[in-house]
Amino acid sequence: MRVQRPVPTKLKTANVQARTKMKAWRLIITDDSSIKSSVAALQGRLTLAEWAELEADVAETEEEGPSERNLLPSEWRSSVALEGNAPKEVEEKESDKEEETLRRNPGPSAEAGMYTSLRKKSLEVLTVSCAMQAGGSFTPNLDGKLEKYAGPSDVESYVELVHNMMRVKMAAATITVEQVESLAVERAAAKALLEEKEGKTGIETFKRATIDLRDRLKASRVTFNEESHRVDVLTKDLAKRDRVHVAALAAKSKELAECEVVRSSELELLDKLEANCNEMRLQQSAAEEQLGEIEEQKWLQLRNLEHQVTAMIACFVGGQRQLAWKLDLFLFGLDEMKENLELELPAVLRRLGLDRNSADAVTVGSSGDASVCSSRHSE
Repeated sequence: MRVQRPVPTKLKTANVQARTKMKAWRLIITDDSSIKSSVAALQGRLTLAEWAELEADVAETEEEGPSERNLLPSEWRSSVALEGNAPKEVEEKESDKEEETLRRNPGPSAEAGMYTSLRKKSLEVLTVSCAMQAGGSFTPNLDGKLEKYAGPSDVESYVELVHNMMRVKMAAATITVEQVESLAVERAAAKALLEEKEGKTGIETFKRATIDLRDRLKASRVTFNEESHRVDVLTKDLAKRDRVHVAALAAKSKELAECEVVRSSELELLDKLEANCNEMRLQQSAAEEQLGEIEEQKWLQLRNLEHQVTAMIACFVGGQRQLAWKLDLFLFGLDEMKENLELELPAVLRRLGLDRNSADAVTVGSSGDASVCSSRHSE
């Protein structure tokens, strides 16, 4: 048997949905002979108004299907089972819930209204069919419909019509369930194939990644070996340079020690020289003080002599010879003193470290004084 797949539709209007019904639900009209015979038998016994109402109910029941209820294929089986085995209490509760939902949500769509009417009518018809097959009595809902179509009409024709319609619907539901099962099997097979392909792709990707990592590891090893060799060469060069630097540092340290010894000896010599210079400065200052005292004494003696000479010249004009003799004696003593000073002065100057020029200057100065004295004496 060729499997007919349902075409799911989610359209907005009932007219568009009616144009795209599944082929499985079109099987309702396959039992034309029984339906038409029942309609012909019933048409002669019903009034025109009753027939129009029945025809409208049947048309609504035939037009609705699982696709119009906005159900998924996986929900069709449970929906059919619920419609085929639902008791009366469940029917009433569900109908009450649907009416309450419609009251809470004003302005329902045409699809929701059609699904509600279909569910109610399907439950009623299935209940009648089950009761007829089991030989039981009619439900109060079916009794109401029978009373509605009672009178000169034949009730059995109406029941037969409904029974034929439900049989066709059950067959269509069975076909739909088979289609759903076949689709589930196909879906599982496709999923397994996809997983297998994904597994193969993952293995190939893992292999490529492993090869890539191996190549990268080899390259990194080569690079590491090169860097290690370079580090070894640099380490050896650095050790060699360190040895050279250590030898140079030892030589510099030795030179520095020698320089420190020389510097210390030079510092000691410099201290000695400074001490000698200080001592010589003290001796020079003492000699200068002695010379100053000697000069002062000579100048005092010379002034005294001059005063005496002038006094003698003024007082004793007649005693010029005696004065000249005394003056000669004084000059003679002065010359001797000068000679003694000239003899002592170089020794003192040598001790003080003075130049011969200073000694000559002193000599010239003393000779000038002597000449002055002699000139005065001659006068």
